[in-house]
Amino acid sequence: MEIKDIETNEGIDQSLLLLAKAKVDKMLIESGRTPSCVRQKLVDMGLSRELSTSIVEEREMELVEEIRESSKKRMFLALLWILGGVFLSLTSIGFVFFGAIIYGIYEMAMGFSDLRSVDDGL
Repeated sequence: MEIKDIETNEGIDQSLLLLAKAKVDKMLIESGRTPSCVRQKLVDMGLSRELSTSIVEEREMELVEEIRESSKKRMFLALLWILGGVFLSLTSIGFVFFGAIIYGIYEMAMGFSDLRSVDDGL
């Protein structure tokens, strides 16, 4: 069930809903709390359990998608570093661009690691 459907059915105050969404971001990202803990905090704020669950699950999906996109971008840029380092090494006379290649490999590994952690369920 979408949050918009729940909002219209229960007549939730918009300011309370915005506050709840901001709290979810702060608790999930900055504090590193579990979704069940965040859900309970929202219920304690006065939201229904159904709405709290919906808000937390929706934000979790958004965060996963943001991390996935960020990881893909990081891996693409890493590939450019590697290819650029190899290309410059092949075209220069006696100079190898190890720094660019090693940095690209490191960034590729980090992007791949982030992507795997999201796919494995954080």
